[in-house]
Amino acid sequence: MGKGAPAGRLNRYHRDDDHVRRIFRDAVKRSGVRRRITPHDIRRAAATHLHLAGMPLKRLQDILGHHSLEVTQLYILEDEGEISGPQSPFDLLNGIDSMK
Repeated sequence: MGKGAPAGRLNRYHRDDDHVRRIFRDAVKRSGVRRRITPHDIRRAAATHLHLAGMPLKRLQDILGHHSLEVTQLYILEDEGEISGPQSPFDLLNGIDSMK
């Protein structure tokens, strides 16, 4: 939240896209990931994981703000081969009790 205009009221404060990209790029560098990753990649992967976990496409469309269901269908990574590693970090929690 940031200070609003004249009356000093609080309102939402949005960083510009370049600021977000810069923070994200720096975080990727610090993580040691060598692959090129963008905020869009994370958004698309999250949408794919939600879809694979059973979220209806219509709900996903609403969350992503797409105007058409067709765009949402194209947006998600349907080919599971495009997803490397665990389906989601939360999938690793399923077997945590059995790892003791």
